[in-house]
Amino acid sequence: MKNTLSVCIIGAGPSGLVTAKALKEHQIPFFVLEKHSDTGGIWDMNNEGSPMYEAAHFISSKTLSGFPGHPMPDEYPDYPNQEQILKYIRSFAEKEGLYEYIRFNTAVEKVNKLDEEEWEILAAGKTFLASAVVVATGPLWHPNIPELKGSFS
Repeated sequence: MKNTLSVCIIGAGPSGLVTAKALKEHQIPFFVLEKHSDTGGIWDMNNEGSPMYEAAHFISSKTLSGFPGHPMPDEYPDYPNQEQILKYIRSFAEKEGLYEYIRFNTAVEKVNKLDEEEWEILAAGKTFLASAVVVATGPLWHPNIPELKGSFS
């Protein structure tokens, strides 16, 4: 791995943030590219394409979920709502000092593997180089509707 290159994390939702925290703890250089204006991923209803809705709630208990070393607040109900989860995600990013590593409003357009040690990431009209790429974009941004052959009523 080339010493001058960093790991590129694509996405500043929960998975991207927990990856960023782990890399930071191990002193591995990294940067995060996020297409939206803040952290939160699908939990931010203001993010274009988010499938979230106001009445949404977390589907697992707050006591069994959350970021390592960062429990959900005691005042949260057992199954927090969308607004509470978004606030929790952002408080994690703030507490762990991750905001300084994130380039917001930077949508990734293409990723190319240049050789065994280097990746090229094209995003927001710029080119970034990285020694590794972690794709943490989440599975829910685009509907996956299967095509079923036949006639149904």
